[in-house]
Amino acid sequence: ACIGTGNYNEVTSKVFSDHMLCTADPDITREVSRVFDFFERNYRIGRFTHLLVSPFTMRSRIINLIRQEIAAAKAGAEARIYLKCNNLVDVEIVSKLYEAARCGVDVRLNVRGMFSVYPDSVEENYSIPSIGMIDRYLEHSRIYYFYNNGKERVYISSADFMSRNLDRRVEVAVPVNNKEIKQELIDFFNLQWQDNTAARILDNDLNNMIRDYDKQPKIKSQLSFYDYLRQKSSGGT
Repeated sequence: ACIGTGNYNEVTSKVFSDHMLCTADPDITREVSRVFDFFERNYRIGRFTHLLVSPFTMRSRIINLIRQEIAAAKAGAEARIYLKCNNLVDVEIVSKLYEAARCGVDVRLNVRGMFSVYPDSVEENYSIPSIGMIDRYLEHSRIYYFYNNGKERVYISSADFMSRNLDRRVEVAVPVNNKEIKQELIDFFNLQWQDNTAARILDNDLNNMIRDYDKQPKIKSQLSFYDYLRQKSSGGT
């Protein structure tokens, strides 16, 4: 099965940046088949344990994953939520991210398009670091990361955090279980987080200024990730 964050389009593939997982994992492929069965067999809803599938399980599973990080933070444990998506406007998701930030969860957001979060709250004394990436290639991939008490969970998905994606479309998020691929996605997120050439800081005032760290080398994450993959494919040389 192939599960990607974008569509099969020969035109947009030249300018869009996406991720795709190709897998023979029977747990995943079985549930991918159930997604297609939904259309082929009179909208019969299958059981989804591994995939997050909207409009059936994705919203509730994402909320539960956020709640787990909140519970960990309240218990004094390390807790992280890193989200990369095109649009973040869903009221319930945004509210839970505020709650997570208030409780001490390390929340980081990389959102290219519509963004309905106030990153800084003076009254409640919390901050949600947020960036948007505008560069040569249109950032289109969606990545969801949850620390999960050290057993990190990473998903790639076709879904943004919008009510239309979570409640009115069939969308899929797939867990990335392979350790090497999972680390590659985490490294990708972290490279973008270090970008100080194309990354813009999303703030309450909508200034959206390019992040610029004085006296630090310029980091252009799309080129850095290309170099990362090239080095990895050549065995580190």
